[in-house]
Parts: sequence; C-alpha cells; structure tokens
Amino acid sequence: MTDNQTKLQYAEIYPDTKILEFDRHFDYIIPQSLQGVLKTGNIAKIPLRNRIENGYVTRIKNNSSVSEKNLKYIKDAATGVSLFDFSRLKLIFWMCSYYIQPFGKIARLFAPPADEEKIFEFLKNPENFLKYRILLSINKDLLPLFEKKSFYSKFFRQRQIVDYILGQGKIEKKELIDNNIFSPSSLNSLVKSGIIIEEKTREAGFNEKELSLSFNDACITFNGVRGFLNKEIVETYNFKDNNGIKKLRHIIERIKDDINNSNFKGYLFRDFSYSERINIILEFCSYSIQNLKKMLVLAPESAGAEEISFFLDKGFEDKYCVYTSDKNIRDRYRCWHDTANNKYSLVIGTRSAAFLPFYNPDIIILDQEHDSSYKDSSIIRFNTQDIILKLASILKIPVLFFSNCPSVKNMFLFSRSTKHCVIGGVKSPSNVNISKTVVDLKKIDRFRDDVTISRELFGKIREYSEKKFNCLLFASRRGMSSFITCRNCGFVPKCPSCEISYTFHSNKNVLMCHHCSNTEEFFGLCKNCGSKNIMYRNNGIENIEKKLKKRFPDLPVIRIDSDVAGNSYRDNNICKITRSKSPAIFLGTRKILNQLSEKTFALSAIIEFDSLMQMPDFHTNERAFQTLCKLESVLKMDIDSCFIIQSFNTEYPVLKCFINDDYYKFYSMELAGRKELGYPPFLNIINIILSGKDKKAIIRDADKLFAEIDNLKSPEKIILGPAPCPYSKINMNHRWHLLVKTNDIIRFNIKFAKIMRSFGRDAKVKIITDVDPVWIL
Repeated sequence: MTDNQTKLQYAEIYPDTKILEFDRHFDYIIPQSLQGVLKTGNIAKIPLRNRIENGYVTRIKNNSSVSEKNLKYIKDAATGVSLFDFSRLKLIFWMCSYYIQPFGKIARLFAPPADEEKIFEFLKNPENFLKYRILLSINKDLLPLFEKKSFYSKFFRQRQIVDYILGQGKIEKKELIDNNIFSPSSLNSLVKSGIIIEEKTREAGFNEKELSLSFNDACITFNGVRGFLNKEIVETYNFKDNNGIKKLRHIIERIKDDINNSNFKGYLFRDFSYSERINIILEFCSYSIQNLKKMLVLAPESAGAEEISFFLDKGFEDKYCVYTSDKNIRDRYRCWHDTANNKYSLVIGTRSAAFLPFYNPDIIILDQEHDSSYKDSSIIRFNTQDIILKLASILKIPVLFFSNCPSVKNMFLFSRSTKHCVIGGVKSPSNVNISKTVVDLKKIDRFRDDVTISRELFGKIREYSEKKFNCLLFASRRGMSSFITCRNCGFVPKCPSCEISYTFHSNKNVLMCHHCSNTEEFFGLCKNCGSKNIMYRNNGIENIEKKLKKRFPDLPVIRIDSDVAGNSYRDNNICKITRSKSPAIFLGTRKILNQLSEKTFALSAIIEFDSLMQMPDFHTNERAFQTLCKLESVLKMDIDSCFIIQSFNTEYPVLKCFINDDYYKFYSMELAGRKELGYPPFLNIINIILSGKDKKAIIRDADKLFAEIDNLKSPEKIILGPAPCPYSKINMNHRWHLLVKTNDIIRFNIKFAKIMRSFGRDAKVKIITDVDPVWIL
C-alpha cells in the first residue's frame, strides 16, 4: 500500500425507510474524512437509488462482501451524537422482530423530536435548535472612563442604559429591547466599546416553576401497607407495624444491591398508598444522584411526571430533566441534547423518554404500570412495559413497576417468574374507612327520583359539601347524549364517514363524531321527517354537568374531559384546586383519572357503571376494575369517605370483587376465563388490521393474507376472521381484521414478517399490525 492510499472502511447502514419490503442494511464506503469519527448509532446521508436519504449506522467494519465497484460512498454524517449504543441496538432489533416493523421506523423513536427533514440538521448543528438568552452586565473596569465622557449630552442615552443595568445587576437583552425604553443603536455601541458585556447562556426549561418541597419534607414514613393474600406465589410482608417497615427497608436495600451488582430483577409494588409510592421513588432518585448512578422514571401522563419532579430536592435541579410531549419543542430539544451529552443522572418522563440517548441507566421505575397510556397509538403500537423489561434484561439492571391494580398480564408474569417478585398485598377492609354503596338503578322510581343523580348520591354530595369536602363524579361518555333518535320515524343520525351514531353536544348545538371529529349543526329537528319529537339517549357528561349545576347552584362544578382539555391552566392546576378550602364537585371522564392522585376527596361516584362493561373487548373487566380502584384511591383515609356506584346490573362479578376488596379473586377469575378462551397471558394476540376506502380490495387482501398465514406449518396458531372490526368504518376507511393467537410470538412474527415482505397487497389497502393490543375495536 502506497502512502497516498488508505485502507477502506465500510459501514452497515439501514435506510430510514417505512416500508417493510425494503427493510435491509446496505454496505457503504466510509470517506477518509469520516474514518475514525463515524460510529454506531450515527445518522448518515447516503445515496439510495437516485436520491439522498438518511440512514442509521449499525456497524463499522474493515471488509465487505460486496465488490468495491458496486459500493457507494457516504455523503455526510452527523458524528457528534449516537442515537443508540450497542444495548439500544439490541433493543431495536428485538422491537423490529416483536412488533413486525422495519428498522428505520423503530430507530426513528430514538431520534430527536424534530421533523424528518430536520433530524440530520439538528444532530449536525444542535446549537441552531437550542434556546439561548443573552444577559447584559457592566464592565466595571471600563466604567470610570465611560463616566468621564458621559457628561456630554450625546452620551445621554448610553448613560441611561448603563445606569439601568447597574441598578439591575444583570438583565436579559431581550427584556431591555422589548420594553422599547432604550435605543438598540446606543446599546450596540456600548457592547462594541466593551462597556457592556454580553453573556450567552442556555435557558433551563424544566426550572419554570419553583419547587416548594424538599426531599426531606416529602419523605413520609411507611404505614398501612398490607400483606398479599396468596403467600405461595409472591413475597408477603405485613407493613402494619414497625417490623413491616424494617422488612420493606430490607427490600429497598436488596434493590440497591441489584443496582450495584448489575442484577436484572423485576419488582412489582402493589397496593401502596400515594405517599408510600412517591416516597419509594424519591428514595431511589436520591440514591442514584448521590451515588453517581443513572435512573429512568416513567409515568403514564405528563402530570404524573411533573408530580414526581415536584417533590425532588432543590439541590438536584441541575441533575435531572423532565421529558414529556407537553413540553414546548425547544425544551424537548434541550433535554434530548443534554441527555445525549451525559448531563443528567435522572430522567423523568412519559413513554417517549424511554428512547432518549440516556445510556446505561442503573435502574428503571415505571409508575402506574396498568395505565393504557403506555400503549403507543401510532402505527408501531408498542407496549412500554414490555420494552422496559426487555431493556432492563439487556442492561442487567433492576426494574420497578408500581400499581395499585396491576394488569393481569404483568401480575401473572411477576408472580410466576423466578426473575421477578411481587411486593405488597390486597387491602384489609378493617383498615380502610371507606363505605362502598351500590345503587340499583332498576329499582329507582323515575317519577320521584333521578337516575343520573340518585337520591343516595344527592344526599352524600350535600352532606360532604356542607363539611367543606370535595366530591368526584365519574362519567364515561362525552357530550350531552351518546346518540339521539326520532320518536316518530326512529331515525338515528350517523356520521357519513364512519357510519357510527353522532354524539350530541349541547354547548355548541352540534352532532359530533368522536372518531373523525366530523360535525353537523343540530336545531332540534329530525333530519329525516322534520319532527321535534327527539329522544336523547344515554347521559353524557354535559347533561350530568347541567343537572349538577341546577341541583347544586351554590357549588362550583369543575368538568374535566377532552372537550375542555384546551384549558391548560385548569389541567395543570387541578391539584391546587382540590387543596383549596372551598368545596367543589369535580366531574370527569377517563381524562381526570391521571390528573388526580392525592387523597383529597371525601366522595367518589360512578354515574353509570354499566357503560364501562359494554365494550366487546377481553380487557373490559380489567379496565373496569382498574377504574374502580383508581376512583377509590383518591378518597381520604382520615375521615369516613364514601364510594357510590350506580348501576342497572349489580351482579357483575367485577363489581362484587371490588366491593369485597378482593383483587386476588378478580385476578383468579380473569385468569381462568382467559385461559379457557386462549387470551393473554396464556397466548399472545396479534391484531392485523386492513383499512382503506375500497372495501372489496380489503376483503380480497384479508382473504389472501388469511390463506398465507394458515399455510404456515409452525408455530401453533389460532386465526380468527377475517371479519369487520367492531368499528368497521372510520373516516371513510373500511376496516377489517384478523386475530392471530400463538404461544411462540417471536417465531410467528419472524415468519409473518417474511409474508409481509413479499405480500402483494393492493396499493389502496393499508395494513397495521398491533401486537399485544389493549383495544381490539
């Protein structure tokens, strides 16, 4: 080899493609300018066919099996930050196999929160995306010289600027200019002459609010935690006395040993109070920061992540960041960039925080593991819980799940696996000052009583409000009524795009489709026959709010649902409102469940429990039980609180298990039913959804796909369908699906991916694969 020759290096690169058929890596020659600096996890600009595309570098090597004359050179690369290290690369490959997705689509999750065309630009020049501020101060060394000449009238305006800054000490340049007090030209002259010093600093987005509680203030001693009923499958501790507290301390020390010894083990903490749960999380946050460990904490919603950060010690504020989708884009840029540069010991966030370049955490905590918000709703449809468990096993670190009502799937996993354990237990009714009342709506005299706000519920709201306590009412339906019908001709208005009944919203006098947001004005007349004889069916939250305001005119009624979600002030201050001394009635849909976590209510109520049981989904019982547990968890423990459940059917097994405080009986019943029907956790389910505007093409492709799956000789599988989805048409798109059950999901998915790579689907048909669905509607 001559002096002017350099040995070639090659990079394996996956193009940033969204198409499974094109999912493969290609070899590219690394130009001399990038040799030694290009590394795994970088994004590169690569020639692909007749265009330049982004690509993800997965390997650097000295040889290639492809002839050099057939290889192309990398055009450019962002070498400053790696999107993934070797451990995350293993996770990406696992996600590609498990969720049947191309590499580029999964790798995009690990990229900065920028548009597709800006990702490379951000990684190449991150300073252009970060928010800075310029602080102005006076150069006191030059100040005496300036004071001598400032007596001249032409320096009058400059003198004003200098005096103003001296009075402030330091001031932001933007503030000075925005006030329009001083001339920009005078200011620039002072900067140029060196009298004023400009200091460019990064803005710290997560310190927007003042933290008022220190770590020590937030620490609350453990008490009132009960042991688990079935001692054969979980670790059982009784935390009602000091001995129990010591045992819990022993568990915490064991987890710290797992951190220090890089030991993968899962811990499911269940039936811990709000203060106990926060206290445990804070203990590990403090331990990680003080011992130079790294920790990732995930919450299902932004409010939960902010809540955890609220209790952290002020001295930790430069050691952690909060990363949620609610943050403005520049704050997210800043957090992503600083995390990649190893600035933080602690990252708190929602599911997207799991993909930050936060390499080699020593422990991961996932709060409220049962929450459906951990399920991604995009095309990938991943489950955050499964990803966290897989990442923890790759990194060999402990992972902690918290839930007062664990999902059946994870309860089964943690209680049966030798790698995991369950800590805690079912509640002891003798230790809970909560009365539970089931109101049978069938027995209500509709001429003397209101089905929506029964006499029992009305009396309790009045009783607790007079004692200055807050009340919480839960409704499952938005709008005024879930559908309307004409009494004369029976016509039911439906959305033409979805063929689903419109929901009536009285505040805007519109009929709205909650699937495609299509609306029609409504004037109280039947669109078919013109009759005014309209019947409003199924109470929605607007109707309940109207009745509450009429029956309790002296009490504020605070409604929380998706239709008022735009009021960010209200969403961000619910906890403050509940702490106020003035009593109020809180009325909400599922949106309110993740906004409230403190025990600030004396009364909880479900307006109509039957509405929770009407979905044709195998998760229905589990979801209903979790809703009941959540509504109970916000009730005060130091007074005689009350939980009222109104229902037309009082014989639901789910309801009986809850009334008897018997999570384990519910869990056992649910397991038995799922085992008999072949549902998770005994078999995995893949929901394959075909959608498009051409119904015939969808049915044709669904039949063809069924035949190809059915021809697979292994692994064992059960195929249900093809059939229309329960919501068979949304936004002009027809929807059909196949459900595949298998006990060897990785093996099946690898074979199914091969089918999809060569499957000649109609160009008008879109196929989505939902592995481990939480909804099959």
